[in-house]
Amino acid sequence: MGGIDKTFPELHTGKLFKIEGEIYELYDMRVTGIYSPVDYITSAFFRSKNPESDNPFFEAPVKRIIGNPVYEEYFEEQKEE
Repeated sequence: MGGIDKTFPELHTGKLFKIEGEIYELYDMRVTGIYSPVDYITSAFFRSKNPESDNPFFEAPVKRIIGNPVYEEYFEEQKEE
């Protein structure tokens, strides 16, 4: 007897994203707000791969990431521009 189980197969820890020209790693996902057993917020936490980044860590709701072109998946084979 639980709430609705939401999974996000397109998001997993270790995945890399290119966001505003910088490479970030998704290092954690967790529920950050609960309104009811079936209404809650899941957030993704990112860390920059650049040790000299001005924004080394940030958090974003998963709903904002899914399908948003700002969060471009990055593959190690891609060369830096």
